[in-house]
Amino acid sequence: MPDTLFGKKLSAIRGHLRIPRVNTAEIEGRWREYLCAFADSRIESELQSRWGADPNVVQGRIQLAYPPAFQPGYIGTHYVSSQSRILFIGYNPGEGKQKSSQDEDKELTKQLNAFAEGQLTFAQLNLFLGSHLLKWAIYSEKGIFSETGNTRIALLPADLRPSVQSVALLNLFPFKTVSNKKPLAGYGGNSTSLKVHMWELFVRPTIETLAPSIIVRYPESDPYLQELEELKSKPRIVRVWHPSDYNLSAQRQKLEKSWLLLAAEISLSQSPGQNAVKLT
Repeated sequence: MPDTLFGKKLSAIRGHLRIPRVNTAEIEGRWREYLCAFADSRIESELQSRWGADPNVVQGRIQLAYPPAFQPGYIGTHYVSSQSRILFIGYNPGEGKQKSSQDEDKELTKQLNAFAEGQLTFAQLNLFLGSHLLKWAIYSEKGIFSETGNTRIALLPADLRPSVQSVALLNLFPFKTVSNKKPLAGYGGNSTSLKVHMWELFVRPTIETLAPSIIVRYPESDPYLQELEELKSKPRIVRVWHPSDYNLSAQRQKLEKSWLLLAAEISLSQSPGQNAVKLT
């Protein structure tokens, strides 16, 4: 790559804008490892053998009835070259009880399995994930991404909405939980607590590798604020209300107000009229 014209341009742009490199190969390897370990055909035995005493396992907190139970995240195909690397952090994947969600998750499971087995590239997986998440109700017609419309609410001004292909999404606990309940903390370190293990060995290393300039988080992540502030990449952290249908209906003004902070951060991080680094 460095010997090609594209590589020289990218290196020059990074040097000028001080954009840290992103080793996607490292993330790809980590995702494959965990997807193999927590494949739906073996996740129950894996949890019992490695974290049999963890309260999430003992109390059946992890939702296994609506696969895929484990979901590693999403990295847009243009995230690495984006001038404003924005990482959205949720708490855990939605349970997916609805019939429409179950139908969509069948294809998601198929794609995740194909990637884990080496039949799908990292780029191909994330292209699929990008189109998949555009169907999620939390983004539909709420003016968050350039592809999602704003007929229900405009949480970000049109000229500041990133493309879904230029952002990344991770969950602090990448397992579905029964009735979307918060995961239990467990005891001890990463060898005995599933929650601690996922943060220390999966989520935090992925965030550090992604080197986001902005992290968008929801109130549910408040217990992780100190850990996020201690990240080596030193991203700017913006707390917004979750764009759920409930918040849209019950707390519309507070929801809108909280997203103004993100709009301000995106505006400051962008060159006028430019959403991403252009490699032309």
